[in-house]
Amino acid sequence: MRRGPAIALALLAGAAVGLYPLKHRVADLEDEADRLARAVADDRQAIRLLQIEWAYLNEPGRLAGIASRHLVLAPIDATATVALGRLPRRAAGGGTDPRSRSRMLPKRRAAGRWRPSARG
Repeated sequence: MRRGPAIALALLAGAAVGLYPLKHRVADLEDEADRLARAVADDRQAIRLLQIEWAYLNEPGRLAGIASRHLVLAPIDATATVALGRLPRRAAGGGTDPRSRSRMLPKRRAAGRWRPSARG
C-alpha cells in the first residue's frame, strides 16, 4: 500500500475523532446562548411591566387622591409665619438648649451603667 492514502486516511480519522467532541461542545454553547436569549427577553418583559406599574403608581391624579385621603394638609396661612427675631437662639456651643438636651440623655445608675430614661 502506498503511504499517501494511508496518511490521508489517518488524518481523516484523526479529524473525525477531534471534531466529534467539538460538535457537541458547539451544540452545548448554542443551547446556552438560546437559554440566555430567553432569559434576556424575560427580563426585558419584566422591566416593561415594572415601568408600566411605576407610571401607574406615580400618576399625579392617583397620588393626589391618596394624599387627600391620608394627609391632613392645608395651605400655609400668612399668620402662621414668624419673624426671624422671634425664634429662640441656640446655646453658646452651637447646639440646642442644654436643658432640652438633658431630657434626651439617658439617666445614670448608681453602678455607673446607662439605662433608658423613664420619660418619653
